[in-house]
Amino acid sequence: MVEHHYNQQEGIMYAKVTGRVDFQEMLARANGLGQMSQITKKLKILEDARGIVVDFRSSDLNILIKIIEENVGDFEFVRHAVIHSEPTGTAYAMLTSQISNSDKYKIMAFSTEEAAKQWLKCW
Repeated sequence: MVEHHYNQQEGIMYAKVTGRVDFQEMLARANGLGQMSQITKKLKILEDARGIVVDFRSSDLNILIKIIEENVGDFEFVRHAVIHSEPTGTAYAMLTSQISNSDKYKIMAFSTEEAAKQWLKCW
């Protein structure tokens, strides 16, 4: 499950993800990314995914990245800081960062909200 809100003053979309996250949920979120271009063209996402249970394979990441890259066309950039406490989630975020060829979409994994915010503020 995902709850999110946009803080216009900070220019950050905050998302809190809980529970089991499967591939279908990730695809739905990737497909919905383009709709956020109505809010801002410089999207900064701070996603708190501490404690989630990742329920998809690393081999699914190529498909997911392709969908993400198809949905960032209307943005100047999307910067996605994700906070993980589980090794699998951290590894998947790092793999996504390595596999993605998009200049518009960058993802980085963090262990604290402070570090994630600091990275987002650089953009």
